[in-house]
Amino acid sequence: MQSPVFIVGALRSGTTLLRLMVDHHPDICIFGEFEYAVRWIEDGNPPPLHEYHRQLRADRVFRADGLEIDPSLDYQGLVRSFLQQATESSGKPIRGAAIHSNFHELPPLFPDAKLIHLLRDPRDVSRSCIGMGWVGNPYYGTKYWMEPVLRWRALEPSLSPSQKHELRYEDLIRDPVGELTKICEFLGVDFDEAMLSYPGDSTYASPDVGLVEQWRRKLSDDEVMWIESVCSPLMDEVGYASEHSKPQRPTGLTAAKLAIQNRRSRIQRNIDVYGLPLYVSWQLGKRMPRNALQKRILRRVQDVDTSRLK
Repeated sequence: MQSPVFIVGALRSGTTLLRLMVDHHPDICIFGEFEYAVRWIEDGNPPPLHEYHRQLRADRVFRADGLEIDPSLDYQGLVRSFLQQATESSGKPIRGAAIHSNFHELPPLFPDAKLIHLLRDPRDVSRSCIGMGWVGNPYYGTKYWMEPVLRWRALEPSLSPSQKHELRYEDLIRDPVGELTKICEFLGVDFDEAMLSYPGDSTYASPDVGLVEQWRRKLSDDEVMWIESVCSPLMDEVGYASEHSKPQRPTGLTAAKLAIQNRRSRIQRNIDVYGLPLYVSWQLGKRMPRNALQKRILRRVQDVDTSRLK
């Protein structure tokens, strides 16, 4: 297997679409989300192995991937074994995964890794988070863009030119062949038309320019301003122009209404997904010492999450 490849970027930035495109290349396997490789690392310090094993067994994505934990391996060896297990059946020489959180912890685990960073307009990322039920309004969706972009900006200078490639979602949608050709050049392979065949075996449609800058049609001017009040300095750095020269953050009654709306929306989403009895049990369980009942409740929650994996 050659140097691993990781697609990184904010949630709702198009990383799944890009992963599907790249994975359909005859020589490249990008198997899926690999958050459990780095999720519990803090400031470069992985959790103790016994704790990591416990976290893995409770992680819904790890369980769904059906990977084996080798107790003889250290943390780095274990993570590398997971990537190997998840991709070996493909037989492809270039392999990797997608990661949204803590991807700045990848270099110590995979020093030779290549990282492809996907950017998307924060106004579309923030708006898209509402549809997922994560937030109640786009103002609270800004953190889903800010945190990973800041993480990339801090990591990028430490990577050599041969290890990093960045593209925008908007460019990928408008010119998929051109952007995928650049990615192939970065990875040392030729572009293949099969990269655009993913609609045949996934729920994702072919690139549609109508998906670009949806915020112009779906957000009010105030909502755009609130997003820009958080993101505009970083937007300027990465090349997204603000609509407002001096965007103002919501204050007073407006800020209170947005906070209440966000809280209510998240609660309602969880009730809709898990049902009221399980949701209440889950919330009460969080306030209890770890016990067998709490574990059973958490397992039921994770079973619901696993059933909803796309």
